[in-house]
Amino acid sequence: MEECRKRLLAEGHSLKAGGNHESFRWFAKLEKKIIGSVSLNGINEMMKVAEVSYGVDEDFQGRGLGTIIVSMLVKKAFAETDLRKLIAYVHDKNIPSCRLLERIGFKKEGFLREHYLINGKPANEVVYGLLRAEA
Repeated sequence: MEECRKRLLAEGHSLKAGGNHESFRWFAKLEKKIIGSVSLNGINEMMKVAEVSYGVDEDFQGRGLGTIIVSMLVKKAFAETDLRKLIAYVHDKNIPSCRLLERIGFKKEGFLREHYLINGKPANEVVYGLLRAEA
């Protein structure tokens, strides 16, 4: 819990305020319950690129809420920054997440073999990208 607390305190929440944050996180609420979060990570100021990540509580998946909160993050990122591109990494077997990204305009840009570990086992990732002009 302490490590989680430190991580959250290190993250920013206001893109307009700027600062020296490497990541920003927002929580999504529905009916007074936190149902998920979205974040902007790995912000590269020189290249004007950042990574989008997100998660929705299992009890709220399949209702289109992920699409709504990720769309809101994309709009916020492009409206409040000079980023030119957003990227997202998705496990190749996570078809709902791939569809979510495609639904809001992200394009599949690559396939990374055994790019990360899940429970100690190598897993593939699909890389998606969205250019400012496409948003």
